[in-house]
Amino acid sequence: MVYSDEIPQLLESLIRMVGKSNQNVDSLQKRVSQLEWLLHEQQFEKIPVRNS
Repeated sequence: MVYSDEIPQLLESLIRMVGKSNQNVDSLQKRVSQLEWLLHEQQFEKIPVRNS
């Protein structure tokens, strides 16, 4: 049967696609973390320092 030959190939392709998707998600999460850190730093710099 032709289908039994195609299933392993389809599974292999799916595994590769999921792996690449996970890499993209990891990369996006890293970028978001960097942006959050930069925004936090900018807010911290804008807070005026009070002299007691």
